Amino acid sequence: MAKSERRLAAIMFTDIVGYTALTQNSEATALKLLEEHRSLIRPVLVKHGGREVKTMGDAFLIEFDSALKATECAVEMQKVLHNHNRNATDKIHIRIGIHVGDVVHEQGDVYGDSVNIASRIEPLSPKDGVCISEQVYYQVKNKIPYGLSKLESISLKNVSLPTEVYRLELPWDRWEGSGLANSVPTSNIHRDVIGRLAVLPLTNMSSDPEDAYFADGMTEELISTLSKFKEIRVIARTSIMHYKESKKTIGEIGGELGVQTLIEGSVRKAGNRARVTIQLIDSATEEHLWAETYDRDLTDIFKVQSEVAANVASALKLNLPGFTARKQTENTEAYTLYLKGLQAAGTRTGDGLREANSLFKKAITIDPHFAIAYAGLADSYSLLAYYGYMEPKDAYPRAKDAAMKALDLDKELADPHTSLSAVYQNYEWDFDAAEKELKLAMELNSNYSRAHHWYALLLFGRGKFREAAQEMELSLQLDPVSDIIGSVNGLMHLLVGEKEMALKELTDVIDRSPSYVIAMYWLAHYHLGEGNDAEALMWVERSLSVSRIGFTLANAGNIFARLGKKEQALQLLEELRMKKHSGVHFDCAVILAGLGEIDSAFQELEAAVQLRQIPYVEHLRNKLILGSLQPDPRFEELIKRTGLSG
Repeated sequence: MAKSERRLAAIMFTDIVGYTALTQNSEATALKLLEEHRSLIRPVLVKHGGREVKTMGDAFLIEFDSALKATECAVEMQKVLHNHNRNATDKIHIRIGIHVGDVVHEQGDVYGDSVNIASRIEPLSPKDGVCISEQVYYQVKNKIPYGLSKLESISLKNVSLPTEVYRLELPWDRWEGSGLANSVPTSNIHRDVIGRLAVLPLTNMSSDPEDAYFADGMTEELISTLSKFKEIRVIARTSIMHYKESKKTIGEIGGELGVQTLIEGSVRKAGNRARVTIQLIDSATEEHLWAETYDRDLTDIFKVQSEVAANVASALKLNLPGFTARKQTENTEAYTLYLKGLQAAGTRTGDGLREANSLFKKAITIDPHFAIAYAGLADSYSLLAYYGYMEPKDAYPRAKDAAMKALDLDKELADPHTSLSAVYQNYEWDFDAAEKELKLAMELNSNYSRAHHWYALLLFGRGKFREAAQEMELSLQLDPVSDIIGSVNGLMHLLVGEKEMALKELTDVIDRSPSYVIAMYWLAHYHLGEGNDAEALMWVERSLSVSRIGFTLANAGNIFARLGKKEQALQLLEELRMKKHSGVHFDCAVILAGLGEIDSAFQELEAAVQLRQIPYVEHLRNKLILGSLQPDPRFEELIKRTGLSG
């Protein structure tokens, strides 16, 4: 290593709680404890790639090459000591502080502000705890199955800039003294433990596979009920359905979803009876914290679902004054069709959205008072227009009618407020009305990830990129394995210059769903921006092999043009014009912007505005695809005419 070298690193400080007092009382005991502490900790450091810079009495200074490795190591260190202390006479309690930033390496030691900050964070940690800086928080918050509590703002000694500090909520902070599932009294479950929670798809144990609707319905009811409690963050249905029939362990799922607590269970039907088993599990320790079995008649399956959901909420010590679980329909067949519609809509394909539209209509025909099914119908129309499968002038008015009908039936539902906002935002261009509806939806259900997603797009369209990125992060926390949210989150990170985060987010989507085309074309734009032309070209060609809808062709043509492949870009431009889909003018403008045909691009955008055929109006602000147009005075004039400048 050079004599002096600067690089980015995660720095960890640790020390033993009460060691000075112990030394004064018994130096021999203190030294014995110190050696025992080092023998327990050092193997954990090696396992996680930590470099022991030095020891200072009872303290360690350790360097890692990533904030995540440092945090995972800190948790395992505390777990090792926690297990040791269960049977030890002389117990070892430590505090840990972590910060990430530039450090200077010199003659085997490390120096700099980052080292100083880590040393000041460590004393803020509770006994057996871990505290991290805000810089670490942003790198690990969606990657660890523990809650993170922000400490009150405090000035760190000899640190001039304000530093926010977070505490990890570790398992023993929450469940100390609790036993196994059936012996755990509800009073042992504390509200502050829950933080982030996921309801895994309940298993259908019935002999008839057709009874799966009951298990799915119970899962949906639990998510819907628990989402109404503002004390917790409940993972959205779209993410948890990835784990239906999954062979992954509770610990693996908890880590992927970034949740502390999981609910799992099963449903067994036999004739007109059902047995429902529900368990509450700590994802870090895989301990069963609470369990209950319900044997009920099925004369009213919705009553059974509401009872189970209410009892789980009670077990979690959740409190919502005046809350009662509300039935959306009394009809089993209508409810089953609604659940199937949600699954079909999640594909975001033309066939899937058309199937969803048909299923929601059938559900409403059976039960004309089924409010949330009207919201599903509204969304299916909006998405058919958004992705170019239906003319906006045909789809959005129908979407608006369905959303308004849902609100007539139930104004307390968050879903139709979000459905209505999509019409205001994407068709009527009434962005103030869209914002009002989205804020109402988020007030009614703070866990509604789609409302946060659409609000992020609204902020994005108005040029508030940093706020949009923060809102999209919140949506992703609620729906962490949603492909569309992950892809748009990656785009947001690109637009605010957080390239490493963008690459990580988009790669995660592709790892999970290798054919997800939206992630592909933002990956192509990422590599183009980094000068990796071959990688950009590879992702373009992959996207075209999967889909040739309007926006896919537009992005591919834009990138071909910027790579100097004018002939391929012009071929895609011609293919777009032959399609004559509703968003053709906007999509053609994207390719023309890549070709540098500025006047022609503005002509296409002018036509799109005149016809109100910009299916994704927020992308007018997207510098990745329209960056060559944005310096032109005509661009801001066009933005004003859409209403996005407000």
